Amino acid sequence: MISAQWQLYGTSNMKSLEHELHCPVCKEIVKQPVVLPCQHSVCLMCASEVLVANGYPPPELPPEPNSPASTPNTRSPRQARPHPPSPSMPRSPGHGTYPGRRRKEGPPLVMMFPCVPCGRDVELSEKGLTDCLRNLTLERIVERYRHTVSLGSVAVMCQFCKPPQTLEATKGCADCRSNFCNECFKLYHPWGTPRAQHEHIQPTLNFRPKNLQHFTLAADPSFRHFQLDVSKELKLLTELNFIQAPLAPVIDTQRSLAYDQLFLCWRLPQESAPAWHFSVEYRRRGVVPGGASRGGIRGGLAAARWGWQRLDEVSGTSAVIDRLEMDSVYVLRVRGCNKAGYGEYSEEVYLHTPPAPVLNFYLDSRWGLHADRLVVSKEQRGARSVPGLSLLQAADHALTSCHLTSDLLVGDVAITQGRHYWACSVEPGSYLVKVGVGLESKLQEWFHLPQDMASPRYDPDSGHDSGAEDALDSAPPFCFLTMGMGKIYLPQHSYHHHNNHGGSNRDPLTNNNVPSGLTYPLPPRLGVCLDFEKGRVTFYDAHSLRPLWEGHVDCSGPVCPAFCFIGGGALQLQELVANRNADQTPVRRVTIQPRVTNLNNNNN
Repeated sequence: MISAQWQLYGTSNMKSLEHELHCPVCKEIVKQPVVLPCQHSVCLMCASEVLVANGYPPPELPPEPNSPASTPNTRSPRQARPHPPSPSMPRSPGHGTYPGRRRKEGPPLVMMFPCVPCGRDVELSEKGLTDCLRNLTLERIVERYRHTVSLGSVAVMCQFCKPPQTLEATKGCADCRSNFCNECFKLYHPWGTPRAQHEHIQPTLNFRPKNLQHFTLAADPSFRHFQLDVSKELKLLTELNFIQAPLAPVIDTQRSLAYDQLFLCWRLPQESAPAWHFSVEYRRRGVVPGGASRGGIRGGLAAARWGWQRLDEVSGTSAVIDRLEMDSVYVLRVRGCNKAGYGEYSEEVYLHTPPAPVLNFYLDSRWGLHADRLVVSKEQRGARSVPGLSLLQAADHALTSCHLTSDLLVGDVAITQGRHYWACSVEPGSYLVKVGVGLESKLQEWFHLPQDMASPRYDPDSGHDSGAEDALDSAPPFCFLTMGMGKIYLPQHSYHHHNNHGGSNRDPLTNNNVPSGLTYPLPPRLGVCLDFEKGRVTFYDAHSLRPLWEGHVDCSGPVCPAFCFIGGGALQLQELVANRNADQTPVRRVTIQPRVTNLNNNNN
């Protein structure tokens, strides 16, 4: 603390000393200072310039010495060698003469010097500045000060002298870590004491420890035993929540389907970052994106039309795609997007569109005589058979006869032209349900004159009226597939081919015809496609659109979708992808009329 105070005291003294060394005229450190009669010192050149500026003749100045001690003849203007007398100025014995002055001229010129510190004019002698003494002491102080400044350090003062007689330090003690002048050093380090053995150094303001000369590393330079605990830092790094793009979505293949439109449903993995929106991309299979496909120029045009198409900024986790080609396979994929950008694509899925335009219809509940056993849903898109007591009564006569009652439903649309497709799902626990098509006139006859399902006259699976032997070559009025107990029965041949070529087996006990065929697991949805012009009905597994069975039907008149229930059972028509409002389901009866040209052709 004492060392810092004395150091501050020495620094302040140096600043005060520097201020005292300034010339009052040029405000710089004095150079060749001369003492004015008022005892103030100014630079010799500054003083001569002031006299010239006030109208006095320029004085004769001695040459500038290198240092005060190098040229003893010019230590003072008085000691300078006098100038030789001018030839026009003879010297008479006994009378002194001065340069520039003639005998018997006026009185000598009096020079007045304006002293800045005094604030008044100071009278100089007859010789002016030549008679002023040089301030040799101030010159030495200036020279020492310049030397100290050139070393880049300030003077180190003794820390034990009592102010204001503080002397400059001449020694420093490494043990005491203090600076001393000669007298104070002897006083604090007397002979014959342990302090006399202290190491003295040059004065300094930064004492370094004395165990540094023998310093050695205590640690192993190889750092083999060095261990750093970074568990806290690792925990902080693992807890950092960086913004990440969403992971690849997972497409729900059970809920995604292709019907009148493509319906795609997906979800994000649990560990995925949230997504702001999704991008759905799709293309028709068999077309190379951005290039030509099979078929040359025509294939290239198809590729340009059916390359990857995209639905951007899809909110939610489902999307509907329309404007599709019939009987085509579409490839679909999804990826999410958030602040970090787009994530990875999902796995590609394939959806097969129906082979014909989708026919939208409702179940017609106005037909039939057994409405008490048949319940149609409010939306008229589903039906359930509740046989109740009638089935028990039929079972009671099972040993005496084979009478089983059936209930029939039709769609509220009659088809008269074109190709149409629809789908439905049958409850796996149903006893027997028949799905197919039939002539509208025959269906009305069947409704008004209900027959036994065991009657050989109206067996829908036989495909024709067996009593009309003269019409073996005509197509049957009905075409159905039978489902029940989780299975679907597929006849080996089509109806027309089966009946004309005898493709049936005989029961060895009863000698009755038993149609040959096989059973197939009941698909989740059954698809039906009617080609009216060709009189052909094709049944599909609606989930994969795999063809199951194909038959023929008489299309000489309007044909309706038909559903037959034997015992308990239930079915549901497949909803359109763009579902309608449940409240807007009016009862309707629609017939798809043929074009006028077709009517004219038929009449002709």
